[in-house]
Amino acid sequence: MEEEIIEEEEEEEEESQTRRGRRTAKGKEKEKEKEKEKGKGKEKEKEKEKQKEKEREKVDKFLHRIAKELTSGFIINSSDKTVRLYAALSLTHIFRIFAPSAPYDSNQLRPIFELLIQQLPGIRDMKGTYYKTYFELLQTLAAVKIFLLMIEEKMDDLIVPIFEHFFSSIM
Repeated sequence: MEEEIIEEEEEEEEESQTRRGRRTAKGKEKEKEKEKEKGKGKEKEKEKEKQKEKEREKVDKFLHRIAKELTSGFIINSSDKTVRLYAALSLTHIFRIFAPSAPYDSNQLRPIFELLIQQLPGIRDMKGTYYKTYFELLQTLAAVKIFLLMIEEKMDDLIVPIFEHFFSSIM
């Protein structure tokens, strides 16, 4: 009880001195502690930002590796129709992730576009096992506007087959 009274008196003293423009030693200590805590908080924020940047770099490196592996001849030229379908779908999502720039150069783009075009007839079979996958492929192609990249890269010879597939699907 006596300690509480002493603490209250010290607080009142501190308040009155603060009001008069003077600060007590305890007040200065508290202020220094607060400044230290602020400094620690900023350091923690900087550390978190550095860690996030490292994670982003890891993910970016991983995605570039996947993008590279997907364009390997083994996957794109697979004899399995399903492998080629899922490779095409994965490639469209790689384009979506890296938009607006593609992680491929002009030499790599041609086989990718050819693979994508080869998958277009699959959308005709509405009762087929992979219809939903073909539909997702078509949706992603439209959303990311991948074929505009084909025009930018001046691959005009690949545009005609696209229209042929679409028109034959309609009829």
